[in-house]
Amino acid sequence: EFLEHKSDIEELVARIKARLPEVDSVQEFDDYLRIDLARKQVYIKQEGEWGEVRVAPKEFSLLEVLVKNSGRPVGIRQLISAAGLEGEEGALYNHFYKLRQKLEPDPQDPQYILTYHKIGYRFRGSE
Repeated sequence: EFLEHKSDIEELVARIKARLPEVDSVQEFDDYLRIDLARKQVYIKQEGEWGEVRVAPKEFSLLEVLVKNSGRPVGIRQLISAAGLEGEEGALYNHFYKLRQKLEPDPQDPQYILTYHKIGYRFRGSE
């Protein structure tokens, strides 16, 4: 990008501010999992290289709620509402199963997406 005139400093400041949230929205966990909330992209590191992981929109909505509440359990009802799954509690569990299969190093022993029986889920994050 470039500016038409040297006097367009307000334009330059506006462009810089517009890009700052994108930078702040990227969160990395344990040099393994990277989540870009602004771009709705997820990456995992395998063999020293970051690779994008395709997650469905509802899966990303669930992950986003957990990441924004990192370290705290999020209730089942709140998660159902965030993903637009009203009346589909079984679908919620299925989405978390799929997320673990895609993101966890060992889906049978999750490190990031933790279950709180009859309460909800918690994202471990950087503790």
